Amino acid sequence: MDVFLTNEFQFQSLTYALAEGLLLFDQEGILRYLNMEAERLLGWNAAKDIGVRSFKDLFDPAQISQEECCFFQSSLISSEPVKAKEKEILRSDGTNISALVITSPILKDDLMLGCAVVVKQDISERLTIQNELLRQEELYRDMFENMSSAVVIFEPINNGENFICTALNQTAERVENIPRQQGIGALITELFPMIKELGVWDLVLEVYRTGEKRHFPAVYYNNPRCSGWSEGVIYKLATGNIVFLYDDVTHRKLNEKALWQEKERAEVTLASIGDGVITTDVLGNITYLNPVAETITGWNGQEAVGLRIEQVFDICSESAETALVQPVRQCLREHKVITVTNPAMIRQRHSQQYFHIEVSVAPMRDREETVVGAVLVFRDVTEKRTLLYRLTHQANHDSLTDLPNRLLFKDRLQLAILQACRRQEKIAVFFVNMDDFKLINDTYGHEVGDTILCQIAERLQKALRPDDTVARQGGDEFLILLPELSSEQQAAQIARKLLKALNSPFQIGDQETYISASLGIALYPVDGEEPEVLIQHADVAMYQVKAEGRNHYHFYTEALNERLSERLKLQNEMRRALKNNEFFLEYQPQYCLKNGRICGIEALVRWRHQERGILYPGKFIPLAEENGLILPLGEWVLRSACTQNKLWQDLGYPPVSIAVNLSPRQFRQKDLIGKITRILDDTGLEPHWLELEITESLSMEDVELSSEILRKMKSMGIRLSIDDFGTGFSSLSYLSRFSLDTLKIDRSFISSLSEYADKQAIVLTIIQLAKNLGLKVIAEGVESPDQLDFLSKKDCDVVQGFLLAKPIPVGDIRPYFAFELKDLILKDFMKPAAIKTAK
Repeated sequence: MDVFLTNEFQFQSLTYALAEGLLLFDQEGILRYLNMEAERLLGWNAAKDIGVRSFKDLFDPAQISQEECCFFQSSLISSEPVKAKEKEILRSDGTNISALVITSPILKDDLMLGCAVVVKQDISERLTIQNELLRQEELYRDMFENMSSAVVIFEPINNGENFICTALNQTAERVENIPRQQGIGALITELFPMIKELGVWDLVLEVYRTGEKRHFPAVYYNNPRCSGWSEGVIYKLATGNIVFLYDDVTHRKLNEKALWQEKERAEVTLASIGDGVITTDVLGNITYLNPVAETITGWNGQEAVGLRIEQVFDICSESAETALVQPVRQCLREHKVITVTNPAMIRQRHSQQYFHIEVSVAPMRDREETVVGAVLVFRDVTEKRTLLYRLTHQANHDSLTDLPNRLLFKDRLQLAILQACRRQEKIAVFFVNMDDFKLINDTYGHEVGDTILCQIAERLQKALRPDDTVARQGGDEFLILLPELSSEQQAAQIARKLLKALNSPFQIGDQETYISASLGIALYPVDGEEPEVLIQHADVAMYQVKAEGRNHYHFYTEALNERLSERLKLQNEMRRALKNNEFFLEYQPQYCLKNGRICGIEALVRWRHQERGILYPGKFIPLAEENGLILPLGEWVLRSACTQNKLWQDLGYPPVSIAVNLSPRQFRQKDLIGKITRILDDTGLEPHWLELEITESLSMEDVELSSEILRKMKSMGIRLSIDDFGTGFSSLSYLSRFSLDTLKIDRSFISSLSEYADKQAIVLTIIQLAKNLGLKVIAEGVESPDQLDFLSKKDCDVVQGFLLAKPIPVGDIRPYFAFELKDLILKDFMKPAAIKTAK
């Protein structure tokens, strides 16, 4: 110690009260002195450690680098003091303390004796505070830089007349599209060019003046650097700086705009659709009604919001007007779509009017799939149901009489059959056809005919029981269902009652007309157990009434069905025969009584049936007339007859007329004249060699029309004759109007000439009538010489019959062109040998 100070007592006194620890080391670094504060700080003991510890014992080898160790070591030999340095000092107990270490050389006469080390007071607490401040500052900087909001700090200049940017974070750099170096130091109007136009500048001045924080709403900016929406707050720091804390809300504003547009679209859609829409919360309270829902329910949307669904949507059953299960409650309870399938109605609030509706309810869910309410969609189907009812009624009822049609009749008949089966009862089905109703339409017109049909329907309904059904089959045909019959006699009694109801005259303006009906009856279960079978059998029975004279009723029998089946089979076979050319012609010569030579040939159709052999016209012509096959068949006959007659002429045979019958249906076809013209043109036969025969009754059906058609035929050169004259009720005045050439006396008058004087008188009258009208007379069915003799004496013109020649095939008729009448009545001529000789 004496090396360093001459007065040791004085040195100890000076260093004893020092607040810093003082240690003296010699040039070798060995401890030579330490004061009491150094003992306290380091835990050293002067008595033990002086001369023992060295300079290196001050530092923890684990806490000091080699570079720092050399630095402190150099202070032992340096003549310059070392600046203060904070360092961890090692205590005797092995712990470290933070201390400020200062080294200073000890010189005497410029000779380095060692160094003094000053260890200032423990700075651990200060360092801790300092470190905490540094940590807080670093945290602040991290927060400042990494905030999602933009932060810009301005410092006021010129007493708040302007502001200059002193800091901005990364978010502000990105939002304002400006680097930090350029932003710091920029004026507020340079950083925010539109601050005054957007009204934010006034807020800045207010915040600077009052110190109160202000919020600025979302504003849209558009400057050369960037554009978008921003929203935030402005506040003042204690330092007087102004802070902008704001967010880029461009995406939010765009989403809000899109959401608003979507909401507008939804509002417009809900306001324009034809369905009513009601929304509720999870408790079933109304939250929204669209205009259609307001109209149907009678509730205003503002009035309805908050009310229970039952108060606004008063739904009930269509049938009994009883309350249904509220579909909204069911939907909220079961969390699924509910559709009201049963017919439902809703009652309007003010008018108490009921609307037919269709209803569907679906749950509304949030993002977590939690049910938060329900959407009820319904539509007014009142008009639809009314239209559906009307269409259903039209589909099941006759448009003219409003009676059930055939479809509805069959449904009711099927139900009646099921009930009758359980109750062991009878059912009757009537098929009613008006007799000669076509004459009404032709005479008075279809409008009058429709009026009479309505009157017929009304009479039929009045004559029946309430549970009976009258249906219109179509045209002038009606179907009647009589359920719960006790006997066949009861059905007959009702049939007579119906016919009596129709016997009264029908009024047509100032005139009265009478109409009768033919009625067929089929009984369940005797005549069938299926609706279609019963209707068919009643139809068969009705046709039997027609055949027996009409204006009556007839029960179905199996024999009737057999005849109908035979007719149907024959009809089908006739269609096949037309395709397979099974029809052929036979020819019967006609002879002139004056010169005895052939003057005409009648063409007669035959059917060479594959199973039944040769069928004559009486077997199939009436059927063909009914089903319309007479038209193609008659055309074939006419064409074939004309072709054959032209062939005979081309072969050099004496030209004669070919006679062909025209059926009533052929005569009434619209293009008859055109067909005849084409046939004559196609075959090359001159019209005056064709003679067309029409029946007496046919010509009288429509005298005006008949006269017109016959006049056109006559103008073509065709010869015309009335067939079977005397069997109808011809009017002589009308007969004189027709352009006729011939009257043909029916065979029924000729066959009994020798037996009955009155028949001779009739024939004589017809001949005289024809002569007076300038017409030729043909007598058919001549089978005996006496008949031929009578006709010859009474000045008949032409005869034909078995006495002269039977209808014969085309190959056998050629000899008849050469023979005279006197030769044909020879007894041996009809023998095959005579015919062979004649050939």
